[in-house]
Amino acid sequence: MARSQPSTSCLLAPLRTTSANVRRLAASALGKLAWLDVDKHAAVSALAPVARCDPHAQTRQYAIKALKAYGATAGCCLADLRDMAANPAEKD
Repeated sequence: MARSQPSTSCLLAPLRTTSANVRRLAASALGKLAWLDVDKHAAVSALAPVARCDPHAQTRQYAIKALKAYGATAGCCLADLRDMAANPAEKD
């Protein structure tokens, strides 16, 4: 019996909702799926703008943590993450 692959697609739309709590939970779930055989590029592409631009700090933090779980696939976000780490406003 073939095992179905987990899908990230159902978690991508919630990253764009108006609810910060829903965006945070979606980012967290995407991070937890990183070790499975999921579409890593789609997840990273969806998480990157949340990590950079979300108006809520905790949602950005969860997106950054999720990106970390994707390792080398998230390498395209490294420069932005370094800029954020150097920004004193992001320390809160």
